[in-house]
Amino acid sequence: MMSQPDEHSFIEITPKGELRVKASSVSEAKLAIKELKLKKKEYSVKKREITNRQQQIRAAYTDKVRRQGSKVRGGGGLGRFIRNVQTANRDIARSNLAKQLAPLEEYKAQIDSIMSAIDKAILHVEAYILKNS
Repeated sequence: MMSQPDEHSFIEITPKGELRVKASSVSEAKLAIKELKLKKKEYSVKKREITNRQQQIRAAYTDKVRRQGSKVRGGGGLGRFIRNVQTANRDIARSNLAKQLAPLEEYKAQIDSIMSAIDKAILHVEAYILKNS
């Protein structure tokens, strides 16, 4: 998630998702805005990739659920035992789905936070340009 700073970069994104803009003139600020907009597009692409991965995981789960048969009916005590096992297996499958999706949701939340910070930084830099033009 961290942006690699170089000597030509006007922005830095820390591992915690904090954004720092280093511009000491109006021309540097204008370049920083362009760089911020590029970073926002980069994070937007990452978010889309995560969303696509989540859709694949959900589609695989849905396909599995559609292919499984209905629960056993009747059968007295044995039937009840089999239904309890089937219920437990279905609960485990839902739990596994949630475990697969949780880290992706966290990563998406981080990306959303960074994109919000980028929007705020763009506003601050634009205000700086207006004030110093």
